[in-house]
Amino acid sequence: MKDFFIKVKEFCSDNKKYVGVAAVLLCLIILLAVVTANGKKDKKENTEATEQTQVSVEDFQFETEYTDDKKDEITQLLQNYYTAYVSADLDTLANIAYPMTDNEKSYIGVVSQYYETVSDITVYSKAGLENGSYFVSVENNIKFYGVDTVAPTLDFFYIATDDNGQLYINNVYSNFNRTYAEEELDSGIVSLISKYTSDSDFANLQESVQSKYDEAVNSDANLKEMLETTLTGAIKQWYTTVRVDNSTQTTEQSTEQTTEQSSEQQADDQAAADQSSQATDQNAQNAQNTDQAAQNTADQNAQNTQNTDQAAQNTTDQSAQNAQNTDQTAQNTTDQAAQDTQPSEYAVQTTDVVNVRAIADPNGKLLGKLTEGVKLTAYGTYGEWTKISYSGSENGVGFIKTELLKTVE
Repeated sequence: MKDFFIKVKEFCSDNKKYVGVAAVLLCLIILLAVVTANGKKDKKENTEATEQTQVSVEDFQFETEYTDDKKDEITQLLQNYYTAYVSADLDTLANIAYPMTDNEKSYIGVVSQYYETVSDITVYSKAGLENGSYFVSVENNIKFYGVDTVAPTLDFFYIATDDNGQLYINNVYSNFNRTYAEEELDSGIVSLISKYTSDSDFANLQESVQSKYDEAVNSDANLKEMLETTLTGAIKQWYTTVRVDNSTQTTEQSTEQTTEQSSEQQADDQAAADQSSQATDQNAQNAQNTDQAAQNTADQNAQNTQNTDQAAQNTTDQSAQNAQNTDQTAQNTTDQAAQDTQPSEYAVQTTDVVNVRAIADPNGKLLGKLTEGVKLTAYGTYGEWTKISYSGSENGVGFIKTELLKTVE
């Protein structure tokens, strides 16, 4: 063995030039093998990522458990959001929750004046279809000025990742815009939100928060007045003001269009005046025709007089019939009003899993779902629907099909 190593050493010494070239060649081969292997690995990972993003909305399923992925970052983002919301810091909000319409900014300015703090923020999130997107439920407690008891609430956010890898709130899917639809909603994401809120995890969380909310409201009359009178009244006043402002803007635009049309009409009138001088000669001939027309008109008037007398009689008969119909309609309206009359406030309970909608219409925006046995405060019926107190909406109320509710003590 010793002689073998001596011979190898002598061979390398005698052939240094060739041995060096062979060593370099061997290093290049090893490097090429490593690069090729890494390339195949990256290609495989990219292929897997592409396959993940190609899953359709219909086939996508949320994880069965809430995820801790990015939980700290999401929690910090939402704490910053609530802090800015309470203080109506619109500049900060614009950097972390966008896009935000002028009407939503004015809405925040109205409701935030009643908020003292938002505390006890607990985040529940699930990864969305798009990479870096999250569907987030946030349980928190709102403290209002002049009210000792906090109001437990449950909010929803759709969080995405920007080109720099930073999380932000995609405000197109905020509670505000899903209620008032000022920004166009992507049907795919809306379907995913519906799928998310249909999960039992969300329904259980919503039921838990609703129970805490009802307990808090029933224990503090000041909180009840704040939520159902003061805050609701402020939101209604805001909505009325926004509608007036929008109507004024529309009127101003119509006025501008009318002014332009008037200018065009003046030009047309001037052209007509130029043509009138040409018609003077024709008027002489028309005078003769007028005499004949007058005679024909006199004959026709006699006939019209007879027709008018008959029409008057017919009108009198019809008016008598209309009076009877009006009386019957008034009676029907009174009967219907009596039928829909309910106590101003009463307790109901869901008899099945139910949808809560923003308006009394099956095509109204879906605010959420409630499981069987949830007790709610009701404010009356609207056709086939019952108006109920619902913390998941912007104005604090929602609508449920009456047939899916029962009155309880």
